[in-house]
Amino acid sequence: MNRLEELSREVSYVLRHAPWKYELEMDGEGWVLVAQLLEGLHGAEKWKNISEAVSCVDF
Repeated sequence: MNRLEELSREVSYVLRHAPWKYELEMDGEGWVLVAQLLEGLHGAEKWKNISEAVSCVDF
């Protein structure tokens, strides 16, 4: 599994099942700010260098 896939799985797990793992506070509809997610991830040694990336995908 590559690092991007590993990150994807970690984020999916945390948002679906364990937001407390990274001290995330979801709003009433289950949303979390990207900045809050990144801050939480930076608390873990493994993800301390993760930054926000934006990409365009044509469908």
